[in-house]
Amino acid sequence: MANKKVTKKTVLNKKGLFFLLVLFSAFLLFCTFELLNLFIENKKAKEKSYSNTSSVIYSVNVDNNNFIREPSLESGRSYITNITKGVSMTFDYEYKADEILPLSYQYSIKATLYGLYNEDPTSETNPILWNKEYIIKKDTGILTKNGNSLSIVETFNLDVKSYITELIKFVDYFQIPTISYIKIEMPITVYGDNGIYSVSKKYNISLKINVEDKVFFIEQPTLAPENGYLTLASTDLKDLDIVGVIIYLTSFMVSLIVILIVIKKILEYKELINYEERLEKIKSNYSEIIVLTNSMIDTKKLKVISIVSFEEILNLAANLSSPIMAYEDTKETNFYIIKDEIIYSFVLRKKDYNKKK
Repeated sequence: MANKKVTKKTVLNKKGLFFLLVLFSAFLLFCTFELLNLFIENKKAKEKSYSNTSSVIYSVNVDNNNFIREPSLESGRSYITNITKGVSMTFDYEYKADEILPLSYQYSIKATLYGLYNEDPTSETNPILWNKEYIIKKDTGILTKNGNSLSIVETFNLDVKSYITELIKFVDYFQIPTISYIKIEMPITVYGDNGIYSVSKKYNISLKINVEDKVFFIEQPTLAPENGYLTLASTDLKDLDIVGVIIYLTSFMVSLIVILIVIKKILEYKELINYEERLEKIKSNYSEIIVLTNSMIDTKKLKVISIVSFEEILNLAANLSSPIMAYEDTKETNFYIIKDEIIYSFVLRKKDYNKKK
């Protein structure tokens, strides 16, 4: 009866340990979250953002003719090559940041003629047969400015008719099925560093002019803004809540230690319950031949023969027509049979049983 109470108590303790495990695990997660949050908030407080935006505006200038009366045509339509005088273009680039930096920047504008073999009219990866580059604006070299913004606006007139004429000459000369287009690009490089924050970006504004038999059309580029964060050269922790870090870190370590101890206790209780369940099962199943004793017999004058399993001592009891005596200690239970000054003993030990499990 006493053993059953011990088992019940053990189960209740184990439930309590599971409750502690859940409780301290939740507290551990809370401490981890708060620690990360302290560092993240500290980093956010120091983050400085930047943005790159650009736009392209153009209009097509045409000669006087009997059909098109406007001297300048708006964007978003097809244009007749023969009456085109030129294309007025404006490339606009804007850089803005939360931090003032000594900025270095450079840019250029170029036009590249492309002739592609028309291997597959639906493909965008047809092989290039020929290309030629024209410089519209030479590389500016490195320019400098101190500030948190930069604006580059370039307006120029593109002699698109002469470019198309050269493309047509190439096609006529080789008589090869060709896809032709002109690409206008303004590559920009921006660099800045004040010792704490820095930026290093390459940005390219581009526009494509598709050339067909006697007309051309301009693909209006989709220039999405580019947003990012300036690079923080070194992480300064002076603004970090050191007291908060110490509190949450200490709580984290204490919770971790408690969790490890609780897990160890749960495993020990699991083994203890297994031992007690085994013992209770033996006593319940073989109560008719097991005699419980309050003390262990003195074995000094007896010859002790160890039995390796309870089943063996059970068979021996049947052969000898003898009851099995049982003495239960805190760490083990001794089952034994006495016959002719010989004691046959099987000891059910908690640690041995646990090892088998």
